[in-house]
Amino acid sequence: MGPLRNPRHEKFAQLIWLADAKNYRRGLAYQAAGYRARLDDKAKSCAADACACRLFKNVQIQARVREIAATAAKRNEVTEDSLIEELEQARIAALEAQQASAAVAATMGKVKVCGLLVERKETGKPGDFDNMTVEELRQYLSGAISEAKQAHDGNDTED
Repeated sequence: MGPLRNPRHEKFAQLIWLADAKNYRRGLAYQAAGYRARLDDKAKSCAADACACRLFKNVQIQARVREIAATAAKRNEVTEDSLIEELEQARIAALEAQQASAAVAATMGKVKVCGLLVERKETGKPGDFDNMTVEELRQYLSGAISEAKQAHDGNDTED
């Protein structure tokens, strides 16, 4: 669709999107777009709010507000690739500033995002496995491995 032909309508559509995003009164957007109407701070409803409501009923303005919202959502979309790129930029900046710990932290962030880091944790308390036979230990480990695989497969299906 692109920008509206009427510059005040275009400005109003952009300001309405901001007003809705920040929970401001639409009457403020109406005035800021260049329209004249009284806006009373104490009253919950006044001429500017009524005019803004009437103008917002315009189908082209509503479509433009939806388009602006979709563009903003796409621009702010966070993806695995965008996170990796941001971390790489942070790593380069840290290296240029000779901050090794920050560079390592950025590298570790990339490793985690890529799924290359396998975090391991101990199961049980010291001595829990001392009294187990080899067969009991194998059964325990195979059960733990199958549970971990099920949990991992469950996480993959959510994405």
